[in-house]
Amino acid sequence: MQKRKITKSAVTNIFRFVSCHKPDSVTVEGYNEFIACHYFEFSPLVVDFEAQPQKFAFPIEGTNRPLIYTPDFLVRLHNQQEVYFEIKPHDITLTDKFSQRWALLQKTFADRDLRLELVTDRQLKRGEMAENLKLAHRYMNCAPNTAEQENILKLISKSPISVSSLSQQLQLQESVTISYLLNLVTKKQLSFPLYAPLDSNTVFHRPPPVIECNMDKVFEQIFPVPDHIIHDELKEVFRKEVKQHLDDADSYEHLDALPEREREQAIFRWKVLSKVSGLCNGVLSNQRLASIYNELETEFAEKTPSISSIKRWAKIYDASGRSIKALSPNISERGNKTHRLSIEMEELIQQALDRIKDTKSGAISSAYSYLQHLVFQFNQRSGLKLKAPSIQTFWVRFNKISPYEMAVKCNGKFKAAKEFKNIAEMVKTNRLLERVEIDHTQLDFFVVEKESFIPLGRPWVTTLCDVHSRSVLGFYIGFTPPSFVSVARALKHALLPKDYVLSRYPDIKNSWLCFGKPELIVSDNGKEFDDRDFKLALSKLLINSGKNPTATPYLKPVVERYFGKLNSELLRAHPGHTLATLKRSKDYNPAKNAVVDMDRLLHIVHIWICDIHQAGPNSRRDRIPNLTWVKALDKFAPVQHNYDAEELNLIFCRTLTGKLRQNGVEFKRLQYSCDASAELRGRVGDHQVTYKKVPWGSGLAFCHALSKSTLGSQKT
Repeated sequence: MQKRKITKSAVTNIFRFVSCHKPDSVTVEGYNEFIACHYFEFSPLVVDFEAQPQKFAFPIEGTNRPLIYTPDFLVRLHNQQEVYFEIKPHDITLTDKFSQRWALLQKTFADRDLRLELVTDRQLKRGEMAENLKLAHRYMNCAPNTAEQENILKLISKSPISVSSLSQQLQLQESVTISYLLNLVTKKQLSFPLYAPLDSNTVFHRPPPVIECNMDKVFEQIFPVPDHIIHDELKEVFRKEVKQHLDDADSYEHLDALPEREREQAIFRWKVLSKVSGLCNGVLSNQRLASIYNELETEFAEKTPSISSIKRWAKIYDASGRSIKALSPNISERGNKTHRLSIEMEELIQQALDRIKDTKSGAISSAYSYLQHLVFQFNQRSGLKLKAPSIQTFWVRFNKISPYEMAVKCNGKFKAAKEFKNIAEMVKTNRLLERVEIDHTQLDFFVVEKESFIPLGRPWVTTLCDVHSRSVLGFYIGFTPPSFVSVARALKHALLPKDYVLSRYPDIKNSWLCFGKPELIVSDNGKEFDDRDFKLALSKLLINSGKNPTATPYLKPVVERYFGKLNSELLRAHPGHTLATLKRSKDYNPAKNAVVDMDRLLHIVHIWICDIHQAGPNSRRDRIPNLTWVKALDKFAPVQHNYDAEELNLIFCRTLTGKLRQNGVEFKRLQYSCDASAELRGRVGDHQVTYKKVPWGSGLAFCHALSKSTLGSQKT
């Protein structure tokens, strides 16, 4: 069957894993699958792997509908064996529904002589495996070994050496040594205990020879991990400690959630039982209680309960597992809980409540009138004489509708779920450029032409922000709406050092320190991030990418917060700001009041980034971007290549196809020809060619012929 194509999702993240061994990125759905790609990429047992390899349709007994199933991965091992893998969270694998489905899948695959294996998130995240594999991918490249790396291999070939010893012998910083070592790990020329934290004492050695893979529990052999290394070890230890404290302590759980009156009575009853237990040695007979009753009256005076009450409380306390909460009088549950209205009337009231779609004035009265109409119609049909409840009763029922149910009525289920969804804490990062957020926004600001002062409109800004340091890596401001062009120019700006800042803008006090290659770029579901050339550029740069679920801007909090500060704190004070609060005012026209041209706007933004945003604390006042960046450089240095601007222009070119003729290649009525294209045409004739064009200019980068027998390439 046809392969499953992953584009976007409303509930899960989409990731694209890139490799120097694959021409195209590997698209997966979910973070666990993204981590699994790192296992398969760097394991010496794996020759190749493929995500979403094939759809299977299995017949099911007793039904005409087949079971449609697509494994997450197909992995080809060095012994020519193939294994299908299914990646699932551990909690889901414990459900009966999954167990039944998994048993059916395993039986069906076994009948076809296919191997299907289950991998859970606990297996993927044992110890430091996931973090170390992601860190290794950070330093992966296709370049040959450097002279320093050859020296490292010579030293380690004699005996395993730690990071600190290598740094001393090679006279290199430890962060630089680690980058060389991890690059050799990605080339499978070195190895180290991936399940352990990577620090200066980590010992690197030559990888052991590849052994024959046993087809039972294949994933456990991809990167063997000792049995004592478990999933999320620190969290497991913390949970055990908390559970032990709860077991040792008396049951005060949820006591503070009770109303004050019930809480005080529960504590009083517990004190009485504690006193009685100490005096009676656990024997609560009538004779024993009567003998100590005078002592109880001395301590509790007129509040002393009767003997029967004490025995009843003790029975409840023991039955609840000695929980103080069980001793509360539970006043809220008292009273008559039966409905006074008939079942038929309850159904009619619910129909009237379902008619309410907003909380505007008159909505309740209109729904109550509809209820009276429903009651009249029901009486006509049934011959009964039901009487509609009063409007006060109807209001009481309306007030019992939960905020979520009301939001569903007013805005629909999707918006209600979004409004009341739990927003967890930010994704935690351990190093610079581990996670970079990218997004666009249209500035609330009008820009004018430099000489004529004619309003040009509101420009768009595309920005990349580092999550770990909250730093701005790069940006692009222009009138081009969100597109591959704006993304490419912003990413190019982020990759290159900002040496131009102090020379171009002498009034700026601080250097712009931040640049480098991100490990993972996180975006929304804009079409520009699905662009073919954008995917191709990230594959060449070896940058992974991820897309958040649809309509979830809160999953990119750093860049969204930056845009908010840019519009409110920086641009609001300048003429030309849209001033949303005055939009309806006839006295204020932002386009006519605008005086800032594009050059001046770029100057203002550079000053604000370098001297205010990067040099000052964030809103929580827990970090300063520049200071965090400098401190984090000492541990795991980001990949900061000396990219050539022209080389990046070539990477970010548009890839197009056309016919090479006598006049060259034609693109949008523009013709590109030169001596090189004429020479290429002389060798292959009029031929279909692939050519690259710089997206922000009119120049043609190069073209090559598409031919089965002849392949030529020329710069033009």
